[in-house]
Amino acid sequence: MKVLHLGNVPLPPEHPDHGRLHTHPGRWVLNHAKAQKAHASIESEILVQVPGATADLTTTIEEIPVHFVAAPDRLRLLTGFYFDGRRIGKRIAAMQPDLIHAHGTEDAYCLVALRSGKPFVLTLQGVMFVINRRVKPGLIDRMRFMEIIENYCLKRTRHAVAKSRYIGEEVGRAYPRLTLHDIPNTFDPAILETPEFPREKSLIFIGTICPRKGVHILREGFALLKKDVPDLKLRMVGNTENPAPYESDELEQLKKSWGDDVVLHGQLKPKELFKLIAKAAALVAPSLEEMFGNQVIESLLVGTPAVVADETAMAENVRRFGYGAIFPQNDPEGLARTVRPFLQNENATERKAAQEKIIRELGPETVARKHLELYETVLKSS
Repeated sequence: MKVLHLGNVPLPPEHPDHGRLHTHPGRWVLNHAKAQKAHASIESEILVQVPGATADLTTTIEEIPVHFVAAPDRLRLLTGFYFDGRRIGKRIAAMQPDLIHAHGTEDAYCLVALRSGKPFVLTLQGVMFVINRRVKPGLIDRMRFMEIIENYCLKRTRHAVAKSRYIGEEVGRAYPRLTLHDIPNTFDPAILETPEFPREKSLIFIGTICPRKGVHILREGFALLKKDVPDLKLRMVGNTENPAPYESDELEQLKKSWGDDVVLHGQLKPKELFKLIAKAAALVAPSLEEMFGNQVIESLLVGTPAVVADETAMAENVRRFGYGAIFPQNDPEGLARTVRPFLQNENATERKAAQEKIIRELGPETVARKHLELYETVLKSS
C-alpha cells in the first residue's frame, strides 16, 4: 500500500531555505510515516508545501522520502488555495498513491485531498472553530477565513482521525455525519534513548509563541514562582528569529524582568530537545487550546512531569497517563501553585508507570497498526 502524507516536516539542513524560513517544527507526520514503514509494511512518503521557498527539494529523512514543494507566500488563502491545489495535484497525479493522508484543515492539504479524487483520510489538528471560540479573532482575520474553509472540508470528508477524545467530541457534535477514528499521535522512538540527567531548577515551555499557547499566563505565573524560588530558570523552546508582535512583546517583558534566568533556545533538533526536557523540574503548558500536546507526551517519556492547563487535550493526557498536574484555564496563580510541588519532590513510581503506559498505548507499532486498519477500511469502501 502506497500512502502519501500531506503535512508538515521541519526543513532539513540541505534545503536551500533552511535557517531563512520559519516552518512548523512538529515532527509527528514524520513519526507516523516511520512507524508505518517499520511496523505496517506501508510505503509512506510525505509532501510538504513550503510557502516562500526558493526551490523544490526531494530528499530522504530517516528512511522516509520527503518532497518539499516551493510555493508563493501571498494570496493563498484568498484564492481558496486554488493554485496550491493545482501545484500539489500535479505531484499527486505523478506519484499515484493508493491513499492520501491529509494532516489538518488549516492549510491547503485537506482541500487538495478532497479534489484529488483519491481515497483519503484527514487527521484533525488546529481545528479552527474550536480555537476561534477560545481566542477570538478580529472581524477581518485570517482565522475567520480558515474556519470557512474548514467547514467546507469537514462537511465533505468521510473519515477523520481525532488525536484526543476532547477534539473528537467537539468535532463529532458539530459534524455528526463525519466518521471519527480515535488514533493518537505516536512518538519518535529515539526519545527512549534519552539518558537521565540531574534535575536543574528550571521550567521548560515548548511551542510557538502565540496567544493560543498562553505565554502571557506563563509570564505572570513565573513572576509569582520567582518570589519563592529566586534562582528558578525558564527555558523557552520554539521562539523565532523574526517574531510577530505578540511573541516580541512577551519575550521582551520576560527578558526585561528576569534577564539570564529566561533562556531562549529557538528551534532544536529532537535529541537536543529531549535532553533539555529531561533536565527540567517540570514542563509548563498554559495553552488556551490544544488538540493533543506532543510536548506533554515527550516530557512524560523522559521522566519530566507536565503541568498543563485544563480544558485541553493536554489535560486529557495527564489524566490518562499520570505524572503531572492540571491547573485552571487562564490562571497564573493556579499555574504557580501547581508547579511548586514539582520543584521539591519526584515520584519515581508514578514516573515509571506513566512511561510504560505511553509506550504501550502510543508506541509506533500500536499506532501504525491502527492506521493500517483505518486505511484498509477506507480503501474497501471507496
